[in-house]
Amino acid sequence: MDERLFKLFGENTKIPNNVEMSANRAIRCVKEQMNQEKENINRQNRVAIGKMGKTIVFASLAVVLLGTGAYAAEKYFSISDFWKKSDKTMPETVQNMVETEIKQEKKNVVEDEFAEYKVKEALCDSDKIYIVVEAKAKGNHFLVPEDAFAEDSVGDWGIDSNQSAESYASEKGLDMVHVNAGIMNSVDLDIAVQTIQWQSVSDGVMDIMIEAGKGNHNETLDVICACTSLKMGTEDVKRSEIQFALNDISNSKREAYVPADGKMEITGTSAVLESIGVTKTDLGTYIEIVYDTEDRMDEEALSFRLVKENGELVDGGEGGAVLLEDGRRRCNLYLDEPVNMEETFTLEAYNCREKEVYEQIVFTR
Repeated sequence: MDERLFKLFGENTKIPNNVEMSANRAIRCVKEQMNQEKENINRQNRVAIGKMGKTIVFASLAVVLLGTGAYAAEKYFSISDFWKKSDKTMPETVQNMVETEIKQEKKNVVEDEFAEYKVKEALCDSDKIYIVVEAKAKGNHFLVPEDAFAEDSVGDWGIDSNQSAESYASEKGLDMVHVNAGIMNSVDLDIAVQTIQWQSVSDGVMDIMIEAGKGNHNETLDVICACTSLKMGTEDVKRSEIQFALNDISNSKREAYVPADGKMEITGTSAVLESIGVTKTDLGTYIEIVYDTEDRMDEEALSFRLVKENGELVDGGEGGAVLLEDGRRRCNLYLDEPVNMEETFTLEAYNCREKEVYEQIVFTR
């Protein structure tokens, strides 16, 4: 596991069993997929998959690098802009929910840090969090993503150039500095996975978006973001924290569903369904599946995905089930748009390791 990622959240941080299990399960699925495709992937794909695997090892953090389109220094990259880069359009109703005037408190700031951080935007509904943190260099630094390599193209994070990071920084006489941000109190918020995206605004400004599903449904959440900067080629991590309150201002409606045929057992597994809940907000549709199983294989490989009316499969999962305190498992699907489910919907239960489909289950209210 990357020592720098330990330092991001503190050397004494303990990884909960549910997060570690979810991370290990996701790693196995990623590794097996890499082995299957190993003969056909080029170096760029190897780097991308490698970064994802390395980051998932710590706390199920996934990594996305966004390409092309640096902004003027006075313009930051908003949550809506990050969505556009992922070919998603944010509805106007959701844009009005975005918080831009965020009262925040900086803690444990070190005087010689390479960058200073500020929360620019935040968006929260019953099940999902989006946060944009901006890093600004303090000194003659070129900011790059946390696990970027010197040979990576700067175009990977939005600079209009195909130069390597090392060449680009050398040409401009800048020191390369890794920057990152993540939610530190993920256990309190019941977060198993955080997806981090980077977008360069200028050489010395980097916008970082944190996306996370959450099991804590309180209307007001206390969030602590840990922010780090590290000069490339060194081990001296500069770490600070930002604390702020985040409010769920969405209109959410949760409904319970059951299998239409009344069968709670999942064919081909030892898993037994306990409950299925669907929450709809302006931001998305969230499906929560709680099940019990005594089979270790089912714990690690059982996954679900939505089957649309046209047969299209939608995988909104986060790499596996979360272990609950009572020993049951919870699997969440986060769909970034409202889904019309009418009276019924269909989920496909499958093995993410073996790619085996167990069955399609129709649920009804």
